[in-house]
Amino acid sequence: MTLRLTRGNFILDLAPDLGGSVTRFSLGEQDILRRAISDQDARDTSAFPMVPFSGRIANGCFSTNDETVQLAPNMPPEPHAIHGFGWQTEWHVEAQTTDSAILVHKGGGDAWPWHYTAKQVFQLTDAGLQLVLSVQNNSETNMPVGLGWHPYFNRQNAKLTADTTHVWLSGDDMIPSPPVIVPEDMDLRHMRHVDELRLDYAFNVGATVQTFEWPKLKLVQAADPIFQNLIVYVPKGENFFCVEPATHAPDAVNAPLGDDVTGLKWLAQGETLRGTIRLDVTVR
Repeated sequence: MTLRLTRGNFILDLAPDLGGSVTRFSLGEQDILRRAISDQDARDTSAFPMVPFSGRIANGCFSTNDETVQLAPNMPPEPHAIHGFGWQTEWHVEAQTTDSAILVHKGGGDAWPWHYTAKQVFQLTDAGLQLVLSVQNNSETNMPVGLGWHPYFNRQNAKLTADTTHVWLSGDDMIPSPPVIVPEDMDLRHMRHVDELRLDYAFNVGATVQTFEWPKLKLVQAADPIFQNLIVYVPKGENFFCVEPATHAPDAVNAPLGDDVTGLKWLAQGETLRGTIRLDVTVR
């Protein structure tokens, strides 16, 4: 099932049954995000949510509340659990208008021992798109929580700036070490041609605003301050790149660092973590 939202010349297509993903976001025929290339996997779409955690949990395992949580790997052949559960789950349409929609996903109570409710509130605006992501803890014990959004951008002739301050470097296992000051070749604080980059790391950011430029389009992605992390993925030989706002660093539940460093949140029963991401578009 595809939901189509429109406002002015903006078009937003949503696939609730494919991980609550976006399959198209365009201004007329000008794509702002990469258009979905299949309807089988959220990783082939334009964007998908990451709830109730972002990034990888090493080997799907961590300890909390005097118990061990063991999650199944969900992106073979990797041994880790990655990006939470929402992207591989059907979402329910709670409400829809011509230019807005609310998608809901309820999960947990199995290998993930906490019950939770996640929501995505999409609203087209005169400038582009606003997305409000949230997750509520419905269990009696405190739940570790994170939010993230995984958009795919068209790579051809793209330029990027982001206020990157520190980077969480990782090796072949993709589990990061504690953050270090961004080296010069990874510094995104000045406009960079995306094709010059080869990245797959999480960064700490100062200002939670990124600017993208293409020959005919400019995009500003602005997130609430809780999105203090940014995952930048520029793979070799692909026609896309990803710049993903996230509230915490990968594997935050296992990191030997305080939650004030990793960004991990703990919600008591009934508490909600919520954040807004805005995409404002200008035709050049």
